Amino acid sequence: MRIVEDALRQEATRTLTTDAARDRQYLESARRNLEDAYRADLDAVPVLTPDWVESATSAYVAAREGLLRHELDLADQRRGRAENLRAAAAQSRAIALLERQDQLLGRFGVDLWRLTQPEPEPRP
Repeated sequence: MRIVEDALRQEATRTLTTDAARDRQYLESARRNLEDAYRADLDAVPVLTPDWVESATSAYVAAREGLLRHELDLADQRRGRAENLRAAAAQSRAIALLERQDQLLGRFGVDLWRLTQPEPEPRP
């Protein structure tokens, strides 16, 4: 059981690490594309008017904030998956312990079904 659990934990860690690297690459690319687009917009305008600078800067800042929110959402998703994997592993361990307990009690002839039933009420 431990070998399987260790293998699952290693695979989960590898998957989460791969996801984090993929997310990091995506976000770096998105930032570069955003910066390139902003520079291209700057180069395309012959005269920078105050209104243009204000609107372009507002749009760029809003896009960067959206990217940051997306980055935080991705990190939250990875954290949630990691927590779910830890909970699943704990549940698996608990089930294994209960099964071992049932086996041990069965060896001693303990009627497990009877142990789970409520005590009968005393008759008056």
